[in-house]
Formats: sequence, structure tokens, C-alpha cells
Amino acid sequence: MSDKIDIAPDQVITSGGLLTTEADEATAALAPMFDSAEPAQNGNPGFETGAKLVALASLLKTELTDSITDLATAGQNIVTAANQLQNMDAGNATGISRIATALNGLGRPSES
Repeated sequence: MSDKIDIAPDQVITSGGLLTTEADEATAALAPMFDSAEPAQNGNPGFETGAKLVALASLLKTELTDSITDLATAGQNIVTAANQLQNMDAGNATGISRIATALNGLGRPSES
């Protein structure tokens, strides 16, 4: 088994971007799903479980929002990591080219 990791940075960046997009869409879709608990409580004065329904809805919304935020953060981190890997590869290639040029210069006789 090799320790080498090969990725296609452009595809990884696209995947990370899709995660972020999906998280944004999920956040927008989530907002109205839990908004009916409080009006249900307020509209039914004898509704004894109303307060517990509002508390549960609030808890579930918070947990789902946190999960979506984690997904968006993961997507952003994937994009950042792929960009850094791509930049590192370009930087390494430039460094190797400079070293090769310098070594090539050492092999030539001086013009004195």
C-alpha cells in the first residue's frame, strides 16, 4: 500500500462546491419546516403539549442547522485543501525548475 494520495483537484473543488451549494439549499428549505410549532401553541390555548412541541421543534431545528453548517464547512475545507494542493504542486514544479536551471549553469565553463 502506498502513502501517495492522487486527486484531480478540479473535480475535488467541484465536489466541495456542490456540498456548499447543497448545504445552502438545505438551510433555506429547513427554515419553514419548524415554524408552525409556535403558532400551533399560540392558536390552541388548551394545547397542553404546545410548549413541549415548540421546545422539540427548536431543538430539532438547531441540530439540523448545526449538521448543515458542518456540511457547508466540510465543503469549504475540501475546496481550500484542493486549492492548496494545486498551489503546492505548482510551487514545487517552479522550485524544481529553478534548481535544474541553477544546476545547468554549474555545468558550464565560466566565460572569463
